[in-house]
Amino acid sequence: MSSAPFMQLYVGDYLADTLHLTTEQHGAYLLLLMTMWRNGASLPNDPAKLARVCRVSPKRWQQIWAEISEFFAIEGEVITNARLTKEHQKAVSISQERKTAGKKGGTANALKNINAREAIATAELKHSQISEPDIRE
Repeated sequence: MSSAPFMQLYVGDYLADTLHLTTEQHGAYLLLLMTMWRNGASLPNDPAKLARVCRVSPKRWQQIWAEISEFFAIEGEVITNARLTKEHQKAVSISQERKTAGKKGGTANALKNINAREAIATAELKHSQISEPDIRE
C-alpha cells in the first residue's frame, strides 16, 4: 500500500496526451495509474493481472495494451509510468515533511501543556494550605 495519500491529476496534461484514446482505453489507463499509485508506483508486468486490474478479458487486454503501452515503461518484471513515479515521489516527500512538522508541533504543544499543568499544580499547592480548625474554648 502506498504511503502517498493523494494523487494529483493534471487534467490538461492528461487530456493533451490521451485525446486519441477511446473511452475504454481511458478507463483502462486510469485504472492502471490508480492501482500503480496504491502499489508504490509500479505493477507487475503480468498481462493476466493487468487485464484483471482493467476489468477486461485477456483477449481484450491485448488490444487495449497495444494502444496504451506507449504511456508505460517495462522495467524488468514491472511496468511504470514516468510521470506517475515522479508525482508519487513528490507526494511521499510532502507527506513525510508534513508528518515531521506535525510531530514537532505536537511535541512542542505537549511540553507546553505539561509545563502549564505543573505551574498550575504548584500554584494551587501554595494557595491551598490546610488551615487549622478553629477551636474555641
